[in-house]
Amino acid sequence: MIKRGWILSFLFLNSILLAQDSLKVNSWIEQSKDLMRLGQTQQSLSQSHQAVAFCKKQQYHKGLAQSYNQLGAIFESHSNYDSANFYLNASIQISEKFNFKDELAVAHNLIGLILWHQSTYKEALPHHNKSLSLFQESNNQKGIANTYTRIGNVYYDLSDFPNSLDNFLQSLKRYANLKDSIGIAEACNYLGKVYSRLNERESAKKYLFKALGINQRLKNSRGIAISYNGLGNLFMDNFDLIKALKFFIKSKEYHQIGGDKIGISIAHINIGTIYDMMYNLSDDSLKIVAANLSYRSSTPLRKSLLDSARYNFKESIQINSQVGNKFGLIYGYNGIGDIYVKENNYQEAIPQYKQAYALALEVKATSEQYETAKRISRCFEGLNLKDSAFYYLKTYIHVKEEVVGEERQRELYRKESQYEYEKQIQKQKLIRQAQLAVAAEKQKQQWFIITAVVIVLVIVIYFAIILNKRLKTTRIQNKLIEQQKSSIEQKNKEIIDSIMYAKRIQDAMLTSQTYIENELKKIKCNSFIVFKPKDIVSGDFYWFHVDGDEIFYMTADSTGHGVPGGFMSMLGINLLSEIVVERKIKDPGMVLNLLREEITRSLKTDDGYAKDGMDAVFCRLNTKAGTLDCALANNALYIVRQSVLLEFKAQKMPVGYMEQVKPFETKRIELQTNDVIYTFTDGYADQFGGEKGKKFKYSQLKNKLIEINALPLSTQQFELSKCFEEWKSNIEQVDDVCVIGLKYFA
Repeated sequence: MIKRGWILSFLFLNSILLAQDSLKVNSWIEQSKDLMRLGQTQQSLSQSHQAVAFCKKQQYHKGLAQSYNQLGAIFESHSNYDSANFYLNASIQISEKFNFKDELAVAHNLIGLILWHQSTYKEALPHHNKSLSLFQESNNQKGIANTYTRIGNVYYDLSDFPNSLDNFLQSLKRYANLKDSIGIAEACNYLGKVYSRLNERESAKKYLFKALGINQRLKNSRGIAISYNGLGNLFMDNFDLIKALKFFIKSKEYHQIGGDKIGISIAHINIGTIYDMMYNLSDDSLKIVAANLSYRSSTPLRKSLLDSARYNFKESIQINSQVGNKFGLIYGYNGIGDIYVKENNYQEAIPQYKQAYALALEVKATSEQYETAKRISRCFEGLNLKDSAFYYLKTYIHVKEEVVGEERQRELYRKESQYEYEKQIQKQKLIRQAQLAVAAEKQKQQWFIITAVVIVLVIVIYFAIILNKRLKTTRIQNKLIEQQKSSIEQKNKEIIDSIMYAKRIQDAMLTSQTYIENELKKIKCNSFIVFKPKDIVSGDFYWFHVDGDEIFYMTADSTGHGVPGGFMSMLGINLLSEIVVERKIKDPGMVLNLLREEITRSLKTDDGYAKDGMDAVFCRLNTKAGTLDCALANNALYIVRQSVLLEFKAQKMPVGYMEQVKPFETKRIELQTNDVIYTFTDGYADQFGGEKGKKFKYSQLKNKLIEINALPLSTQQFELSKCFEEWKSNIEQVDDVCVIGLKYFA
């Protein structure tokens, strides 16, 4: 009995000591987390190492696994992935040995996060799934909710938006059950990001503003900053740069309140990116920007925008250098390099890009590697260093395939001032000469002068009365003109805003490039699209749909361009989706026949039929059978096979109203491996340019396609765009341009 009492006493004392050890270790780890958020890396590491030393001395294994996880988190946040993996694997060994499920789950989540940063998304998923399973076994609801957000993030970057959305909603549900307001806000931020990518702007705004409201109620400065950042990204994606800039600035301010240095650096990068995007706007759009920013400086606005972008990128570099965030440094150096390129200063841009490229290699960030390699290649091309340009272009293609004047103004001002001064002196000299002449004449003929003065005064008074009446009339007219000018400017702004909104609608309706790329990869096809609207919105459009082993796509040129053409293109896209996707019509000739009927019916008025429509090429490619069925309305189709161009002539009629209607015919073409199929509108061939200002013509287009057909499709896209811009030079673009290339692999 006494012996049993001693054993119970020992166990009781041991449990008290373990509880005390746990409190000490948790205190060090929480302090380490707080210091990490404030960017005080060395102090954060010191707290974690104290926890490690204590746990080793006390042989407190669970605390040691937790401390190793915290060290892994610190090194992960600073892109030091080798050190992070070392500590996380140490945590895994201990956790597996002693069956610490929660600690093991945290370690796997962090390793998944590292793989996500390195763009190896598919490798990240097993770690997150392992983490989810462990948290479910221990019924750790907060851990489960957090892991769902990690998995949702991975699916987001894999462009698997249904799975991404499902995981974020699962996370939101669990945070709601826990009544964890900060977690709810975090999940809402992620949902807003997905809906933004899906072009569901209202849903995105709903979740982002909900997250913002929760964080504001909790006075959570870091959460508020993250919500403002999400809203900034939403409006940036919709090209509403003024609102995006305001949200990013607010994000920076709240990160500064919370002392989150990495958050501040991210805000600087986003602000720099907005200024950089504003630089590319048209003159009319820049006027709107200047008005919204209340810009009053004598410095040209474009230069000021580049200076602001440069300042913010440099600030991000300085902060990320202090906290050791190598991943963030990549974007800062690339941003500075982009500015130098806009200034045509390739020599200065290359060292910036090379620093970014070296960091991307170091942290194994493959997406950033190929994006930076592409930038370096273009700089060397600008310097006419072909070998270096080709080397980095090969690197870009390889990696991507693996992953998926102020002083002059002052001088002018001084000259203007000097001219005004000399003019004033000359004027005073002439007045003085006139006064002397009057005095001399006065002495000779006093009576004549008096008479003349009286006559002059009468005339002056007469004209003064007339001029006063005219001045009143002129003032009224000027006031009316100012009112009309203001009204015209307002209407012009409204028109530009409406056209920009129409562009966003058209962009949303065009088949997503991400969808095309991902769907074609599944059936082992590649494609490129050269799309150059003449105006803000385009009459040319393209449409893709993949169904099993079949690809349906169309290249079309609507009547007109600009806003009228844009309306026709949107009508065409809607009707195509209805005919092919909903009604399951697959024969190209039948598709164009039905499309013609629907367009004719839609455009019929009381005055009769409108002769509007479109020239189009509709294709159905069966990758399994190796056949291409197509219907050609006024536009031909080319196939380049082993450097030989095969031309398939079009039927000479549009997809629109005709008095004598003939049915569109379906042509079947047997494909061979490595065939490249080209469809296009007439904008490329009809462009005026070159030394003599003549049309490019289809003969040159054919030769160009034969010349480039063996190159990778991404390079073909670059070469076609470059050729078009060089041919056009300073001549105005005459029409919308759309060229699609699709390579077939047997």
